[in-house]
Amino acid sequence: MKHLALALLFFTTLLPIRADEELKNTDFADGRSHWEGDGESLAAAVDAAAAPSLGATPSSAQAGLLLKLSRRDWTRVTQNFRPLHSEGILTVTYKFSDDLVFSKDIADYTGVPALMGFTSYRPFNIKPGNWIALFIESATSEMEYYNITPKPGPDAQTYKGNIHDLVPRVDKTLCLAFPPGTGSITIIHVGLDTH
Repeated sequence: MKHLALALLFFTTLLPIRADEELKNTDFADGRSHWEGDGESLAAAVDAAAAPSLGATPSSAQAGLLLKLSRRDWTRVTQNFRPLHSEGILTVTYKFSDDLVFSKDIADYTGVPALMGFTSYRPFNIKPGNWIALFIESATSEMEYYNITPKPGPDAQTYKGNIHDLVPRVDKTLCLAFPPGTGSITIIHVGLDTH
């Protein structure tokens, strides 16, 4: 009985640690909770547009994160997490507005980390019209990036990519970053299945 009690005590102390090691609010049902950056809750944006003077509360039927592109700067949203394993699959489901147009200026895609204020990271360039997913480890100034080529049009699309070189149980930041442009992006779901 004593061993069972000790095992239960040990197991319950691990529960909060495991909860902190996974991405949270991946479907944005809780609005912006656990996410930082330029996005706003889609439910709040829709309710505010529908009834700005009524102080409407967000509708759970409108889950998602709305990012309005900047004409000059990269738009980004981040979440801190701690991976359990070194590899996984990142899935991002998103939708572009009908009027979305990314910048065609090559300067907006040259030395990308510095364009987002990450000046201590190795610079890299990406193809104009693409967006990126970054995995940032601030303790070592390491950054892995995944260059994503979107499909044209306003239909929902999903990026699914294999992620490598995650250091288990070391704090990371996931950053979804979009180049300057016009229009908006709705992020519907973000998942990271590590194994």
